[in-house]
Amino acid sequence: MNRRIGVYLHIPFCAGKCPYCDFYSRRGSEEEYDRFADAMVRAIGSAPGGEADTVYFGGGTPVLLGERRLLRLLDAVSRRFGSGWREVTVEANPCAVSPPMLRALKAGGFTRLSFGVQSLSDLTLRTLGRRHDAARALSAIDEAAAAGFAHLSADLMLAVPGQTVQEIERSIDRLAETPIDHLSAYLLKLEPGTVFAQRYPEAEEDFAAACYLAMVHRCEQHGFSQYEISNFARGEGAQSLHNLRYWRCEEYLGIGPAAHSFLGGRRFFFPRDLDGFLRASD
Repeated sequence: MNRRIGVYLHIPFCAGKCPYCDFYSRRGSEEEYDRFADAMVRAIGSAPGGEADTVYFGGGTPVLLGERRLLRLLDAVSRRFGSGWREVTVEANPCAVSPPMLRALKAGGFTRLSFGVQSLSDLTLRTLGRRHDAARALSAIDEAAAAGFAHLSADLMLAVPGQTVQEIERSIDRLAETPIDHLSAYLLKLEPGTVFAQRYPEAEEDFAAACYLAMVHRCEQHGFSQYEISNFARGEGAQSLHNLRYWRCEEYLGIGPAAHSFLGGRRFFFPRDLDGFLRASD
């Protein structure tokens, strides 16, 4: 019997680089999106592994590829790893989705959306260099629910310069009123080489701890149960099955530039090099 694995696809495109971000990403054109999709289909088709039960599209901003290319990649995963998925997740920027796209993704087999909300304070969103405001984040969540997604997640960032504990609590209060059933909250880390690392000092430990503990308490008040250090789920089936695979040291295969894998007792990764990835698959 083939082993069950998780498949992670790294989509290395963003509309612009956020000043705190150290993930591998860059701007892309429609032509590059097509070349990348072609390369990913070839890489998926020749990949090792068994049958997939979770699939995760991360980035970057995967939805920049558009529904046609995303569904093409999911079809390639189905042909190589089977379609007995328990979960198919795609990360999304609130300002990079539309109702038609969301309906197409839901109809095509995606089961979970993870929105990079980060905050519902417009001031903090501007500090973070985000392209959406609080109103757009809330609208995107409503649009995804209307498209039929039962499992919706929102990311929040904690201990951002200028942020307050009360602001974090207000963001969680408001998100708890939406259809989301999952929250991920991360303390800001100043990564070397980022704009933030040059501009700001590390947050005071006491302040960072206060932000984290307030977040945990507020999530519990709203029925979000903590199941990992930074992840909280509300209701039946709300936990991220793909993220649990990392937590439990289960096998996963990463495909795409900068994607990491743990398969057959080995850890390996693709270099952070889109051009090299494209050349290697030609």
